[in-house]
Amino acid sequence: LTVTFCTLAMFLVVNFVASSAIRNSESKMDELVFSKPVNPLAYQSGRFFGAYLVVLVVFLTVPLGVFFGSQFGLLVGWLDSELVGPNKLIYYTAPFLYLAIPSLLVLSAIFNSVAVYFKTMMAVYVTAVVIFITYQIAGIYFDDLAFRDIVVYADPFGSGSLIDLTRYWTVSDKNTEVLTLSGDFLINRILWVAISLAMFFGLGKLGNRVVTKKQKKQFAVSTFVKNKQAALISKAKNYKSKGINTQSQLVMRSLFELKQVILSAPFMILAGVSITMLLVPLFAPIGAYGTTDWPLTQNMVSIIQNTSSLFMFIIIAYYSAELVWRERHSGMGDIVDSFPVHNSVFWISKIIALITAVCGLYLVGMMFTIAVQLFKGQFNLELGQYLFRLGYLTLLPLIMMAILAFFLQIISPNKYIGMGLFILYYIAQMVMGAYGFEHHMYHFSQSSSVPYSDINGYGHFLQGAHWYTLYWGALSVFLAIVGFALWHRGPSQTLRTRLSLIRYNMSLKGQIAAAISLLVFVGAGYNIYHNTRMLNEFVTSDDNETLQVSYEQEFSQYKDLPLPVITDVNLHIDIYPKKRALTAVAKIKFTNTANEPIARVLINEPNHAKSWDVKMAGGKIVERLPEFDMVWFEFEQPLMPNEVREG
Repeated sequence: LTVTFCTLAMFLVVNFVASSAIRNSESKMDELVFSKPVNPLAYQSGRFFGAYLVVLVVFLTVPLGVFFGSQFGLLVGWLDSELVGPNKLIYYTAPFLYLAIPSLLVLSAIFNSVAVYFKTMMAVYVTAVVIFITYQIAGIYFDDLAFRDIVVYADPFGSGSLIDLTRYWTVSDKNTEVLTLSGDFLINRILWVAISLAMFFGLGKLGNRVVTKKQKKQFAVSTFVKNKQAALISKAKNYKSKGINTQSQLVMRSLFELKQVILSAPFMILAGVSITMLLVPLFAPIGAYGTTDWPLTQNMVSIIQNTSSLFMFIIIAYYSAELVWRERHSGMGDIVDSFPVHNSVFWISKIIALITAVCGLYLVGMMFTIAVQLFKGQFNLELGQYLFRLGYLTLLPLIMMAILAFFLQIISPNKYIGMGLFILYYIAQMVMGAYGFEHHMYHFSQSSSVPYSDINGYGHFLQGAHWYTLYWGALSVFLAIVGFALWHRGPSQTLRTRLSLIRYNMSLKGQIAAAISLLVFVGAGYNIYHNTRMLNEFVTSDDNETLQVSYEQEFSQYKDLPLPVITDVNLHIDIYPKKRALTAVAKIKFTNTANEPIARVLINEPNHAKSWDVKMAGGKIVERLPEFDMVWFEFEQPLMPNEVREG
């Protein structure tokens, strides 16, 4: 866990160490700072190690959060105390000391050197993405015993040497032993600390006071600019506006907002990391026994969905805040709002930009997976499945989530509170299940699962997904209408002031649309509840756990009873996918391999079977246990040792 967070923390290092290294250069304060009698070596070393200490303090919240979170989880009952071993602080501080501190020093030295050399954050961001991608890909191709001796020393995060150190630890050892510095693990840590210090003192330009850029020749450039300006003025024409064209404003504004998103450094980083996380399972052995699965489209779509879900949440959380609050944080809010542009242009263009960026990432992911399919000889691409599962089943819920994120930003006094509310919603989604709220009606934008089968396609599962999409889509439309009516326009206004004007801003059409969306939300919710709670039984994980406890209490007394061993099976199954039915006949041969007679056996009852029976000469079902879906089958004549019977 510590190694994983260290690889992700490289962007934390970029934010603190690299930005600190070039802050004076970007703010043009170099000359002023070094006009004082300051020792460059002492000054730059203090700046570097100060920023590095800040990184350590921030990263320290990870092990402390896991420790105190585990304690709190045990206290409130979120964790099963029977499944949790001793929770000692030393188990978390030792990995921090031996793994996090040296690894973060390596990253800090690398990004500090890049920052002071190139004097731009973009170079540092690109370096971070390259390191992350290289490390992930190297983990795939060097995950072999043949490279064991190389990985032990070459891994800057110490993962290889840690694996080698704990290779023969038992599960009990991993739960109770404290990590210590010894053997190759100690050598790896000393080696990379030495490399990082050498990199800092050798490439950090610690002896330079001010690095000045060569002055560019201004005469030729200024002459060119003057000639260009004169040409433009001579061709100037008088133009009379034909009025406000909302459609053209929307297109222009959407393109502008989209450029602000996709050309920003954070988006490039998140996109690069997302694509890297996609490439890992595409080439890594993810099948059984170290083999790779066939690159079927259904597997490719699942890989895209699983690897991108967290990054999509981060993109929505971050850019919903940036898009909603950018003009006001830059001090241009009142100026932009003074233009004759409808509120819908601002609101819709921003949501379109965010959705388009997310669509672009999915499109890139789809292109990568298709290329892998073709490379591996899978030419049945099933593009319709890509479009349907990524578009309808995956992208549409993300659009609803984006609308929720925008709504929370609009009602918040600043973007940080809005981001906090959205993150709080995400945490609540995960925690609610522990309190019995597992139904999809409580989890925004989620729907029932829609598995795909080559025999039956999506089968009857689509019907449930359609109802959930209607249910959450109606609520999303309502939030979009209310969010549009509360859009902040003009001088700073409190939420209470905007609420007092909501009917005016919504207009009659908006009020009717909001009322209809609420009616659809309630109607779809009633239909879902009627089907899942009244017509059918919805079983929570707590119900399953209670049933398991009851099962153990009921049948643990029979755990030592001898069982017949099935030695031959002949199955005849007729499947009717469109009817969601099958008929099956199983002819079995079994033997009593025990040393004592068997008088009766416990048999599982098939779920959802309209009729079923066990026919066997010399035996019959004597007792049914519907609460456990089990039956007792009793032999009229006990099955003797080594006796073989058929049925």
